[in-house]
Amino acid sequence: MKIVKIVLGVILGLLLTLAVIGVVSPKEAVVTRSTVVAAPMEIVWAQVSSLEKQHDWSPWARRDPNMEFNFEGPTGEIGSKYMWSGNEDVGSGSQLITAIEVGKRIEQDLTFLTPWENTAKVWIALDQAEEGIKVEWGFKTDLGFIGAIFNRFMSMDAELGPDFEEGLGYLNEICAAEANKPNDVILRTVEVDGIEVQEKPWEGNTYVGIRKELAWSELQGFFSDSYKAIGGLLAQAGYETAGGPTALYFEWDEANQRTDVAAVMAVKATEISLEGLETFSVGGGLTCQVLHKGPYEDVGGAHTAIDKHMKANGFYYEMAIEEYLNDPVTVSSPSEYLTLITYPVTIDPNKK
Repeated sequence: MKIVKIVLGVILGLLLTLAVIGVVSPKEAVVTRSTVVAAPMEIVWAQVSSLEKQHDWSPWARRDPNMEFNFEGPTGEIGSKYMWSGNEDVGSGSQLITAIEVGKRIEQDLTFLTPWENTAKVWIALDQAEEGIKVEWGFKTDLGFIGAIFNRFMSMDAELGPDFEEGLGYLNEICAAEANKPNDVILRTVEVDGIEVQEKPWEGNTYVGIRKELAWSELQGFFSDSYKAIGGLLAQAGYETAGGPTALYFEWDEANQRTDVAAVMAVKATEISLEGLETFSVGGGLTCQVLHKGPYEDVGGAHTAIDKHMKANGFYYEMAIEEYLNDPVTVSSPSEYLTLITYPVTIDPNKK
């Protein structure tokens, strides 16, 4: 009987100890890890704002190459959902985008189905740092009474933190590779109203030409006269061009049908000064592009598609660029005209 009392006393003592631990322990667990990514904000944001891209640098996806997964909803927007089912290392569940602050933060609801049911809040926050972009990956879940006790002995931070560090390492590698891709690499292609909009890196260009505010009805004559003058001055000075005739559109006034535009040519020189011509230096970075085939007067649909894509992704721009890739004199009909439409973009409205 004495032994029984001792055993019961020990058990009661343990239960009381666990009860105290459960009462005084935090009822939620928060795990955060951060890194600095040496890549432009646009590239980093593209990798963290899309569940499809997040899958590419997920440490858990790499632990089960046979994991089944699929996506629902609009890519990179609120309501986009990722569902997975894998081995015992990754379990099964879903992830839903619930809030987006473009270029700054994305929030998600995480639901675990196996090996146990649970829910959590996940966020990824970006901030400008001296050496690149600081990325914070965070996780918060309610533990409940029993979970709070277990967390005292098996810290979620110690369990999950190394996984976050591993994933951020993969993110760093992917962003560095994207930042070093050549200009002809397509980062992403999205179909908008039946038109393919491509996101591509761009080194930028130096242009020379003539800028003017004028009515839409004056554009054809302005371009014809300007390109002749520009070509003559460049040839006389011995400068080599780096592309076809190009237009830089700074303003497009629908209400008054007027525009602020420059007829230009790209040159293979970073510094150039020619009397009668203005120099325009357009820096590199991320661009949205459409290759339009058809009459020049039909390019409006391509511009509209790019505009919709930029608004959906929080992009800003300061000009639209049209490069005319073939000579109207040498093609059989206007249906063969090729126009490369490029918008240099940023996700920072302060850089607009």
